[in-house]
Amino acid sequence: MGTSTTIKNLSMAVAGSAFIGLSAFSFPETAEAFSFTLYANQTEWQNALNGQPFQTEEFNGPNLPLGVSVNSLGVINNGVWEDQVSDEQTNTWNFAKPIFAWGGNFNLADVLDPGTGIAVTVADLLGDNYFVGEISNTLAGEFWGLVTDSPFNTVKLSKGSQGLQPDDRESYSLDDVVYTESTSEPEPIPEPAEIFGTLGFIGFLTFLRHKRR
Repeated sequence: MGTSTTIKNLSMAVAGSAFIGLSAFSFPETAEAFSFTLYANQTEWQNALNGQPFQTEEFNGPNLPLGVSVNSLGVINNGVWEDQVSDEQTNTWNFAKPIFAWGGNFNLADVLDPGTGIAVTVADLLGDNYFVGEISNTLAGEFWGLVTDSPFNTVKLSKGSQGLQPDDRESYSLDDVVYTESTSEPEPIPEPAEIFGTLGFIGFLTFLRHKRR
């Protein structure tokens, strides 16, 4: 009788822990929404960093900083980055180290005619894309930047919605790109096997405690 009771209690403890593990795995907590703040003034952007250092790329040389690359046809010319976006062309800035702030001085108004503006999308470390806004096609050398609550490692510039014609494009120049590398690393997500193993062990300890009583 005692053996039967022990087996029954053990089965209930393990079954209970397995149910808890299944619930935790099937219904994970919803991640917080990606939030950001846009800035039209570099001093305000810098103040939002709370003392964190930032890097500035002035395009004084032919090469970009180590760990920074751009997928585009743009070039460095006379100390600025010159590029364009259209239906067929986007510009994606990639950062080897995650960043949480980015910006620069954009000139869209004085390069050919005002075009579509520039749509800005960032991708977090999981590859999820977030549209953060559009750079105005009237900007003439002013600052545009953002600060986020989560690290990201790509900034994609694409055709905006301000053009009058479907085939419009936006030509622009960019100078003094600033960015701040993230100092925190994302916490590792436990594997499903680890979740079940941990909760199963907790259930077994609960069974032993009841048995001793």
